[in-house]
Amino acid sequence: MIQHFQKRLSETPCDLALFFDSDSNITYFAGVRTERACLAIPKEGEAILFVVGFEADRHAQNSTTNVIKTDRKILEKAAEQFRAKNIGIVSSAVTYADAKNIQDIFGAQLYDVSEIITAQRAVKTDGEIARIKKACAITDELFGELIQTIGTLATERDCANFLKTRMMERGVEPSFTPIIATAANAAIPHHEPTDAKLNGFTVIDFGVVFKNYCSDMTRTVFAGTPTAKDKEHYERVLAVQEDSIASCIPGATLEEVHDAAKKKLGEAFIHRIGHSLGIDVHDTQPTPYAFQENCIVTMEPGIYFPGKFGIRIEDDVVITNKTPNALTQTPKTLLRFHSRR
Repeated sequence: MIQHFQKRLSETPCDLALFFDSDSNITYFAGVRTERACLAIPKEGEAILFVVGFEADRHAQNSTTNVIKTDRKILEKAAEQFRAKNIGIVSSAVTYADAKNIQDIFGAQLYDVSEIITAQRAVKTDGEIARIKKACAITDELFGELIQTIGTLATERDCANFLKTRMMERGVEPSFTPIIATAANAAIPHHEPTDAKLNGFTVIDFGVVFKNYCSDMTRTVFAGTPTAKDKEHYERVLAVQEDSIASCIPGATLEEVHDAAKKKLGEAFIHRIGHSLGIDVHDTQPTPYAFQENCIVTMEPGIYFPGKFGIRIEDDVVITNKTPNALTQTPKTLLRFHSRR
């Protein structure tokens, strides 16, 4: 990954690229999640991760780059190791004060290398795909465990706590706070779980992090007995979701897939069709986002009727040179259950 980036960096005026603190690009290149750190990647030679304080020893055991322990004057330490007249940064991840410090300490001009990073991260390596696939498999398993137990769980919060507990027991972290939204709450796409009793359409949206890579899956289930109209709403969303997945081919764009889904679902579809997936659950992606082989995206159409209900179905999909491959494998027939609480 670093060598590929260095090749692209050498095509720019930059002698060096710097990434700071909790920027996920550090995780992408060095394989560790940091808080107070600076990753320096020269256009030629070895990259170095500068880490403040006692965290250096831990990161040295896991990082794919050399690690140097430093005090809080992290830029000064980097400047001792590297000379650069032109430095690449990710502008959205660097404060004005940090940018000014880089210029003052290195005496360098700054260039935004965001587009280079985004283009590289959008196309996954075989190793990245394998990790995301494993994260998806764990997510499928956890969903199955939840469904086996859901009849004994009374509320949204009960379901969310069940998932978080099982993740902890399995040694994985959530890729985001699980969304459990029932009845009218399901009409809020990013609803936070409450003590609302499970009733009617219930959106279950969660994922895990496996070796730094995320999954993100949504299924909508039904507490009680759905009416014929309820089933019709669900099948409509499912049909659009399957059509959207089928449209994920090289050369198509995310924007085109979204527009097609929007045309079918209308005003009840209130968010984007999906997003890139990787180290970040909403991974960096270009605009427009033209699909290439080995891109991984979510496909998550939904319909939302405020004060009534919502339905969303989401899978993680890898683009191939043949047919798209859904990495999340949980069945999408409408599951129904009756609470025993």
